[in-house]
Amino acid sequence: MYGPPAICYSGMSQYSELTKRALLSYPIVGVLSALGKRTDRPAGHGFFFSPFREERHPSFQINESANVWTDWGTGDKGGVLDLICRLKGCSRPDAMDFLASLSPASVIGEYESCPGHEVAAKGSITIDGVFPLESRVLLQYMKYRGIPKALSSRFCSEVQFSCRGRKGYYSVGFRNNRGGYVLRNGMEGFLSKISSAPSGITTFDSLLVRNPEPSTSDVYVLEGFMDFLSLLVMYPDVAADICVLNSGANIGSAKTYLSSHGRLILMPQGAEEQFCSGYAIKGTTGPVCTEYTAAHIPHR
Repeated sequence: MYGPPAICYSGMSQYSELTKRALLSYPIVGVLSALGKRTDRPAGHGFFFSPFREERHPSFQINESANVWTDWGTGDKGGVLDLICRLKGCSRPDAMDFLASLSPASVIGEYESCPGHEVAAKGSITIDGVFPLESRVLLQYMKYRGIPKALSSRFCSEVQFSCRGRKGYYSVGFRNNRGGYVLRNGMEGFLSKISSAPSGITTFDSLLVRNPEPSTSDVYVLEGFMDFLSLLVMYPDVAADICVLNSGANIGSAKTYLSSHGRLILMPQGAEEQFCSGYAIKGTTGPVCTEYTAAHIPHR
């Protein structure tokens, strides 16, 4: 098997020449495997079975060093992009996106100037635009995370941003109460978990309206917005306030809001448990704390 579960990236023009070369070197055998085509060869035979038709005798040759193929049954030949276009019936930009979904590590090099978790504190992230979440690629990422389009579009935005002065980045954005954004786009590593300043919590009332003031005695406490959206997938009729910390570092700033409630309902992942143990359970005053296991949120 080749590559992780597919996460697509949009637009051939977004890739640098270096990344395009890396993607076009993705093994043709790996593409065939990803598309469910045969990759076995009869003993002692150098050819594969053609992915374009059923055949008893293999006639599909792959030059692995050049990463090109020839179908001797028809005389057709091409590279990995041509193969994807024929098998999927798609355009070349879509074929490039498919290659990126199979080899996200090749795309990560595009973002090495934006290395991750601490960029917000250094003022490296600048928001260039906030739009309704309509990107096919970002919605597919959210679907991969188990979040339906209706929830993604309602509570998230498509955020375009610059990193250290370099424009052209875009992500799913989740706004906090102070106007900053948590940014996620499915990339592993460099762009996996970043935020724009200012950092802060996000709070909702029992009607799922953003509201910095308490509206009920109970409050759900979650670490991230994926946890929040997963909670709504599992329990769409939540009738309590919700506090999304957005970062374990925001526990301190959340205390005033949380202490206005009679009960904290936690979905433990780490930071929330520390807060619950240190502030609610062990303290002589404060709200009662009820814990729920992470198993209640399968998509997180």
